[in-house]
Amino acid sequence: MTSQLFPGHECDELRHLLSTASAALATDQATARACIVRARALLPMPKTETRGGLAPWQVRRLGVHIQANLGGRLSLAELADVAGLSASHFSRAFRQTFGQAPMRYVSGQRVQRAKELILDSQTNLADVALACGLCDQAHLSRLFRRVVGASPSFWRRQFRAEPAGRSSAIAA
Repeated sequence: MTSQLFPGHECDELRHLLSTASAALATDQATARACIVRARALLPMPKTETRGGLAPWQVRRLGVHIQANLGGRLSLAELADVAGLSASHFSRAFRQTFGQAPMRYVSGQRVQRAKELILDSQTNLADVALACGLCDQAHLSRLFRRVVGASPSFWRRQFRAEPAGRSSAIAA
């Protein structure tokens, strides 16, 4: 069932996350919610193929390139080059395929990566910002609030699952 949009390990990770979420749904909703958020972050969000958009091979190549380079600078010219198009034609085709401008899509992918890092670790938000290709924590907070509607620290408190031994220690 390996999809053309994902390498095999990402399909396995999606299956694992969704089965964990299903198992935890009745007993541990925070874990289920965190698994669903992580699974959603792995899924590309292009619209159905329409005339004038990017070809499937361009979507795959761009997806791999964007994910591999989220921690650095990404320019419109660079993305157009990866797709083998001029910048203006690329912008039109990208908007046709994804329903948004290329750099807005990149910003959204950076927020998705930040969500993963925020949920997966105790990493401070300044380091999360740098790992996502953002200038500093303030830049992360502004972008995160614009996209998600909440600050990164609030979102972390709301969606991070309780550590395994912590809830039993509180009950004891």
